[in-house]
Parts: sequence; structure tokens; C-alpha cells
Amino acid sequence: MSTTGINFKITSLVVLGLFVLIAAFVLKTRQSALRVNAGNDISSQYAQDGDVIYLNTAKNVKYLGSRKCQTCHPAIYESYSKAEMGRSMVKLDTTNIIENYPQAEAVYDSVRNYYYEMVMRDGDFYQREYRLDSEGHVIHERWAEAEYAMGSGNNLRMYFDNENGMLYQLPLTWYVHKQAWDLSPGYREFENLRFTRFATAKCLSCHNSYMQVSLTANERYVKPFPLGIGCERCHGPGELHVKQMRGEKIENLPQNAATIVNPRKLSPQRQLDVCRQCHLLGKAWALRGQNDWFDYRPGKLLKSHRSVYF
Repeated sequence: MSTTGINFKITSLVVLGLFVLIAAFVLKTRQSALRVNAGNDISSQYAQDGDVIYLNTAKNVKYLGSRKCQTCHPAIYESYSKAEMGRSMVKLDTTNIIENYPQAEAVYDSVRNYYYEMVMRDGDFYQREYRLDSEGHVIHERWAEAEYAMGSGNNLRMYFDNENGMLYQLPLTWYVHKQAWDLSPGYREFENLRFTRFATAKCLSCHNSYMQVSLTANERYVKPFPLGIGCERCHGPGELHVKQMRGEKIENLPQNAATIVNPRKLSPQRQLDVCRQCHLLGKAWALRGQNDWFDYRPGKLLKSHRSVYF
């Protein structure tokens, strides 16, 4: 056999060996992702309500977004996306306008001597801040894009500028019942924060679907942002459920285990906690342990995630 033939054979064997190793690694990774941890104390990993163990309450189960639910539940998805929670946050465009344009008159902050306008220009939206001198000439001007709107539109809509993954609330809000623009909540009563009030994880955890947190800075999120409070807010992360419905085998799956939470089947305390995660108001909140605001899972007791003080 020629030297060329020997080299070709060796190269082929090396490539084949690498392929087998990669395939084995992928298979092992896939299997491990579908394996339920079967420790002695399963309650420390998953929430158990009565006889049912909810596997998607584990912290490492991924959120997939409501679009994944749409595949098997199209009618429910269509109806829910039109409801208040489904419309809690939108990418602002000309198809979802509820406000009056052009703005009749500028909103004036007499304390800090700024004027504000909401402007629609070529399909995009901006808030303009300006100040006038004694003769009515503009001596200061600042523009910020209103890229996202938060609020279903039943009561009000607030607007946010996206700066490298951080969402900053803008000074103007649309008040539906008044059919008028005014300063955003708290801006007139306490202090006009202008363009510096950013949306914290605590705010977004209830006014939108859970965001993917960036590792580069606090309160910074990875695009594309989920829009609207999604199905998984009340049913928990959907990763295991989708895999189960696709027929993928989940190892160590107990007979009394569920891969998704149906709030109707929870005990009264846990059922109420699904709602209380956002609708239990208090004067102060304190997260327990190493939890963050995106860590609560439906099916768990809310008191295991945070304390609420009245």
C-alpha cells in the first residue's frame, strides 16, 4: 500500500473516532437533561402537593416561552394573548396604538421646569424633553426612543427605552381613563427622575414574562425580550412538559410526577400562591436564601421564596 493510502486510512479512522466521541457526548448530554434526580429527599428538589410531584419546580428547568404552548393549545394561546396579562408588555408600533397622536399640548413639570411630548415619527416613537428660556426659545432638548410599552391599556401605558439591555422608564405615561398624557406614576408626586428610572427585576417579574438576565451587569437582560405575561407564569417552566409531549423519554420519572403545573389541581394554599406571587401587596418584601425575583415556581409555597411585610 502506498504512503498516500496509509495516510488516508489513518485520517479516516481519526475522523471516525472523533465523530463517535462527539455523538456519544451529545447523547449523554441529552440523556442527562432528561433524567430526573432520584435522591432520597425528592422534596428538596421538587415541590410536592398531596401525592403529586411537580418536576418543573426545579430551578434548572428552562422557560421556553408561550409560542411553544401554542403548538398544542392554539385556541387557548389565541384567547390568552388578547387578555390583559397577555398584553402586559408590547413592542410599540403602529399596529397597537391606543394613544392620541399628535399630542394636544406638552406636559409641563413646574418643579423642574421641563416640557414633555410623545412623538410618532416614521413609525417609531420618541419622548422629547425640552426647556424654554424667558423668550420662549428652546435652550435644552433631549430625545429618547419609546421602544416598549408596559401596561395592558385598560388603565395606563408606560414607556421604556432599551439601552444595551437595560430598560429605562420614560417621563410620560398615557392615562386611559383620562385619555390624556401626564408624568409617569411617582414623577409628579415624589420626583421627576427623567430618563434614569430603570426597570428592576422586581418590577419585570410581575409586569412581564421572566427575562433572561445578562451576566455582564445588574438589571440587564438578553434580547429578544419575551413580551407579555406568558403561560409559564401560572403553569411553570415548560421544558420538561414539551419534551414529554414530544415522546422523549425522561429517566427516573416517578408515577406520581407531573411535568407541568395545572393551578386548578393545586391545593388551595398553593393555588392562591400562584396569584399572590404578583397580587399580594405589602409594604416590604424580602427574598429568602439565594432566591432572585425570577426564581418563584408555580406549585411551590410562596413563603419558601420570599417574605411579605404589611
